[in-house]
Amino acid sequence: MQDERAGQAAGPEDLIDVSRLVTAYDALHPDPAELGQRVAFGTSGHCGLSLVAAFNEEHIAATSQAICEYPAAQGTDGPPFLGAKALLAESSPRQVTADTLAGDPVTTVLTEAPDNGAPLGGIKVATTANACFAARPSGTEDFCKIYGEYFLGQDHVRQVQEEARSVVLAGLGA
Repeated sequence: MQDERAGQAAGPEDLIDVSRLVTAYDALHPDPAELGQRVAFGTSGHCGLSLVAAFNEEHIAATSQAICEYPAAQGTDGPPFLGAKALLAESSPRQVTADTLAGDPVTTVLTEAPDNGAPLGGIKVATTANACFAARPSGTEDFCKIYGEYFLGQDHVRQVQEEARSVVLAGLGA
């Protein structure tokens, strides 16, 4: 449903006091004991307002730290593939030249769902039995993510992740 004011200029009640906002950004500091002042992630990152000490440089630093540390805490390492979204969405199975993944022969490379031919928006590479990975662009950011499946333990998943990165980078011409 469209708002009745759509397409009209903003009124005075819609405008913010920029100097008040900047002053609050610099002067107010979050109290970690206050739930509303902690870093909180939404679908596109941290959501907060400087006027209530919920967004300032400390929040940016905490968000940046979380972006760096969270993947490592989950057993994932390496950088996101920035700028790869469009390339990955247009990828083709021919771009995958690897014939093994984590020691097993690659048996399947897909860019479309096998049952209905719908585009995957990325690639899926599978071996005979022990591993597979999918590389897909983020829905909200300009980078891709690699999702791995493995069946032989943590060392094996690290090998799958490392080789998957190499396969994706080679396929993207990086």
